[in-house]
Amino acid sequence: MKTFLIRFVWGLVALAGLVGPGSARADFLATLDVTTTPEAGGLTLYQYMLSVDPASDQAAVLLLINVDAAAGLTSISGPAGWEIDYNTGDTGVSWLSPGSDTDLLPGQSAVFSFASPLGAGDEDFLTVGDAFGAVQGRIAGPSLLTVPEPPSLWLLAGAAAAGFPTMTGRRRARHRS
Repeated sequence: MKTFLIRFVWGLVALAGLVGPGSARADFLATLDVTTTPEAGGLTLYQYMLSVDPASDQAAVLLLINVDAAAGLTSISGPAGWEIDYNTGDTGVSWLSPGSDTDLLPGQSAVFSFASPLGAGDEDFLTVGDAFGAVQGRIAGPSLLTVPEPPSLWLLAGAAAAGFPTMTGRRRARHRS
């Protein structure tokens, strides 16, 4: 369902770009930042700050974040009045402003959050403005394919390098016998 919704929204964005007037181009300027916090019970709290740039000529009306199907999101929240769409097993969560009175206007920011038992990995996101401008990218989200932080990668590489001479020595010893 979420994949269809994302493709549908992108189709609308592309259509708006094709049929709109050539000289009047709307610029939707927004950023999405995330903070992850370990919580009790093995959960991770994901807090996304969506900020619409004061120079944007569109308000934010939709935020979609892909998640792993096993994400099991709980404690989902967003700005007052925004509709939340997520069911266990979905591969995405979305927040939709139902009307102009709840849109996130230029210069404003809002927090969107949820908790998940899964650690952070790279996930796609899409946010859409009220004139179908869009910002997409990748951001940390619940994933089974988590990427260790750099210090862990160095420890893993060091352990592998330390084990390589041992494995090589054992192999040579077997060939000599």
